[in-house]
Amino acid sequence: MNKPTLKSLQRLVFLGAFILSLLYFGTAAARPVPQGVSITAQVQLSSLSIAPKGIAFQTAIIRLRDEEAFVTGLDVTDGALPLTSLVSNTGDSLTIESQVTGNNHGAAAGLLLEINLDLSNNSTLDTYRMLFQTRSEFALNASGSDAVADIHYALLGVTGQNIIFDPWKLVADSYFDIQPSPVDRSDDFHVDLAPGDTARLTFLIDLQGDTDLFYQSEQDDQFDGSVSFELVLNEVQLEQTDAEVNPIPTLTLWGLVLLAFLLVLLIVYRTKSAGMGGRS
Repeated sequence: MNKPTLKSLQRLVFLGAFILSLLYFGTAAARPVPQGVSITAQVQLSSLSIAPKGIAFQTAIIRLRDEEAFVTGLDVTDGALPLTSLVSNTGDSLTIESQVTGNNHGAAAGLLLEINLDLSNNSTLDTYRMLFQTRSEFALNASGSDAVADIHYALLGVTGQNIIFDPWKLVADSYFDIQPSPVDRSDDFHVDLAPGDTARLTFLIDLQGDTDLFYQSEQDDQFDGSVSFELVLNEVQLEQTDAEVNPIPTLTLWGLVLLAFLLVLLIVYRTKSAGMGGRS
């Protein structure tokens, strides 16, 4: 029977390290939300939205995990609103693509979309940090003598006694010669929940346009605007626990055992080889 060579043992150690990296990093891209943590996302068309009038249009495409809905004016032409879904894995996302356009005395007076995130930590021992990211693209244009388009974006949050209010707006106005460049923004934020805590985050996205605000123009006034918005759950971290240290996941533990075993084999082989060389 052939004895294992040093090179073959080194290959085994390399293979064990490779398997361990797959066990750890291969599952890091999308991991389930821990038991006891609940995240529910909902998108709806706010009751404050206003139907377009004249020559104007407003549309939206909303996707939440595997569900989607299409809005034209104030009518849901495909799918259903509100869209509601549990966020069960990191990487789960919600996306919104909305647009307004109009001219010749038309107005799209407000397509107001409301996004709610309800978070709860039902654990009796563990404190969790939930990390989110939003990625947004905003573009507006207003031309002619009297046209305007604007976007209002805000994050409202209530976590225990903490209240968040982060408003932002973008305006294009041909009367005042305001023509903003397209805006790309990315925001990272987190929410910490102690055992038994709950929180609600609300995102408001209002896209609108209008003409003839100051006087009736015979020119071809025109406005258009678009919003691309994505909300992603990046990670749920265990911050602290009142119980014992969080155990190593089973797959990772077995990978460490395999790697340790192969390293011991390599050490024993080298020790025996050194001893045999000394006796010769």
